[in-house]
Amino acid sequence: MEHEHEEAMRAEFSQYVELWRATDPPEVSQADYNEAHDAIDFIDHLWQTGPHAKHWDYLKDAHQDWTARPQTMTRFLDGIAEDRAAGYFVGVTDIEYRSQCQARDLTAAERARRPERPPQQRGR
Repeated sequence: MEHEHEEAMRAEFSQYVELWRATDPPEVSQADYNEAHDAIDFIDHLWQTGPHAKHWDYLKDAHQDWTARPQTMTRFLDGIAEDRAAGYFVGVTDIEYRSQCQARDLTAAERARRPERPPQQRGR
């Protein structure tokens, strides 16, 4: 993947995530929701059908993993960073590493925007 294509993918993925965020609040009108999802679908379709679909899929999967399991992914990325610093090949390409970092940064911003919820108690 050429540098300019990677930059475009990263910029459009940030836009893709921001559009998803914009549909989250309950006060979003149906028209705004539909417009955002049309844009989401358009961006996703462009990358899914283009020559860099596997990089797009990797970035989407990384974002999903960071959203679902941030502590696990932190340990994973820390291990990769340590191996890279020591000069070891760890089975993650440079583009994949940058995708992990972007996914981490985007989900950290998402967590910072959400109010902290108290843990739910289980019913007996």
